[in-house]
Amino acid sequence: MVKVKKRNGKIVDYDDSKVFRAIQLANKNSKDKRMTIAQITKVVQEVEDVFKDTRVPNVEKISDVTENILMKSQYVNTAKSYIIHRSEHKKRRDDIENIMNNFIDLTFKGDASVDSHRDNANIEAKATMGAMLKYGTDISKYFIDNYVMPEEYVQAMNEGWLHFHKSLQYAC
Repeated sequence: MVKVKKRNGKIVDYDDSKVFRAIQLANKNSKDKRMTIAQITKVVQEVEDVFKDTRVPNVEKISDVTENILMKSQYVNTAKSYIIHRSEHKKRRDDIENIMNNFIDLTFKGDASVDSHRDNANIEAKATMGAMLKYGTDISKYFIDNYVMPEEYVQAMNEGWLHFHKSLQYAC
């Protein structure tokens, strides 16, 4: 492998140290005994061997192959850690993409049919200060939901079982 295709479509130089570090971190965060540099290097080489005839593999495929190789090895808990890490990062990427899409709607779509323009009857979302308040609200909500509020409360709110008024939610 000389080049890889990133998730955003950009083609960049392949860097085996990224695969190495991902495996090393997964191993460190697992219950498995620590893999030696040689063992991690061997896994990286196995991954590279799978793609020896692939011109420009994408990073998602590389991660899938790394995951499969780890699952077939004696380092099953490392594989689990690797899978969890990938899942958490995918959730963050998806969340950021949703926030950005909301910002794009708020900024560039001027019609009242956009949900973000109808979020609060007391605020004119199309006005500059209303838009700025909406930007801050969306970012704050993401932060509170993911880093401050207990997960079970967030889930209960998302399922409609619990409601916090925004001023109370942000004070938690």
